[in-house]
Amino acid sequence: MLAVLLDGGVPEAEAIRLSGDCTANEICRRRAQRVVAAIEQGTKLNDAVRAFDDTGEFHWRLTNAIPRSGTRGSFLNALRGWHEALDAKAFQQEEATAHALTSAW
Repeated sequence: MLAVLLDGGVPEAEAIRLSGDCTANEICRRRAQRVVAAIEQGTKLNDAVRAFDDTGEFHWRLTNAIPRSGTRGSFLNALRGWHEALDAKAFQQEEATAHALTSAW
């Protein structure tokens, strides 16, 4: 959602707030609020997102992938790989949990 909003021209702070809200996850909302606060204090987006992602991959993608693409829609393209990596990690965790539960029975 963040990439779509940014590519659509929504101001950064508003895009972060809206994308954090649409997760329906209180942890994401709080982290998004920290990012918005940093932006409002003058921090650049790619530095402010460090408050959101503990792994640093989101920051890396905003810093390195977007400038290289240089085209409209670059936020969505840059974050696509990160989203796929998160999806794969979630699937791996779901599988591990399923195996642990079925083994316990």
